[in-house]
Order: sequence, then structure tokens, then C-alpha cells
Amino acid sequence: MKIVVVLSHEMKQGGKLENESKARADLAIKTFFDNNCDFILTLGWDYRQDSNIPIAHAFSSYIKDKRVSAEKIISDINSRDTVGDAIFSKIILMREYNPKKIYVVSSDYHIQRVEIIFRSIYQDQFDLEFLSCHIDKDKNHETKELKSLNAFKKTFEDIDFSNNEILLKRLSSQHPFYNGDIFPKI
Repeated sequence: MKIVVVLSHEMKQGGKLENESKARADLAIKTFFDNNCDFILTLGWDYRQDSNIPIAHAFSSYIKDKRVSAEKIISDINSRDTVGDAIFSKIILMREYNPKKIYVVSSDYHIQRVEIIFRSIYQDQFDLEFLSCHIDKDKNHETKELKSLNAFKKTFEDIDFSNNEILLKRLSSQHPFYNGDIFPKI
């Protein structure tokens, strides 16, 4: 079994994907068809105060409109960032699918951090391939990516990545997107 995991970015109020999100979704769709994949997994929560559509569902709608059948799309609305994307996708894939190959799709400026986080969290449980679409970004994104990567390393520095319960406990207790510091506690 082969699965494409597409990392969400941003959407507009009505659930319309922003250009970077469309580029990621388009690459996921191309990867799905080119590699004869079984499913596309979309991720992301209802992050907009002015909308009640989780971004995972906005991605799903966009992908369905591009001729991928609904039965081939899996959506999870628990993740709020890249770390959550890796943890929640790992749990879903281990529990329900056990794929042989996983294609992880993001943007080029973000893919190095994505690879470090996913390889750390997934360990060697799956065959991972990382794909990225080109996005023009300024130099500030490099600083933000490095800061986020360092925060990940600090938060998860002494953890057993093979234990999903421990991963979730650490996420909900120490990560500010999940522990109540910035967004509601999970």
C-alpha cells in the first residue's frame, strides 16, 4: 500500500485554499496518480476563527474536485502544525493502513524541517519519500524554520519516538499549540 500525506498550509474563510496550499495539493494529486497510490491523507484543524471548516476538509474538497474519489481520501482534523501532522498521521497509518511507502508533500522552504520531524517521529517504521513544490519566500522563512526546528528538538529531545502514547502526552503537555498556551488544550 502507498499513501500520500499532504501537509496543510492556509485557506481563506470559505474553505478555499490559498495558492501555496493549492500547490501542495496539486503535487499530492500528481504523486497519487503517478505512483498508483492507494490514498491521500489530508491533515489540519479548524484553525480560522471566522470559519468552521477544518483545513483537512478544505484540502479534501479541493482534491475531490481534481478527480480523486472520496473513498481514496483520508482526513484527520487533529493536527495544528508539522509536529502534529507527523504524530497524528503516524498513529492513523500504523493503526489502520500499514503502508509500504509514504510520500510526504510540503513546500520547498519547509521540506528540510518536515523530513527531520517525520523521520524522528516515524523512526524506520515506513519507507518515506519527501516531495516539495516551489514557493517563493523571503529570507525570514529560513529563520522561522530554524527556530521551529530547534523548538521541536528541545521539546522532544529525550523521548521514545516509538511510543505513540508518550508522543501524545508530550505533545499535549509541552507543545504550546496543544497544551493550552496558545490554542485550547487537547
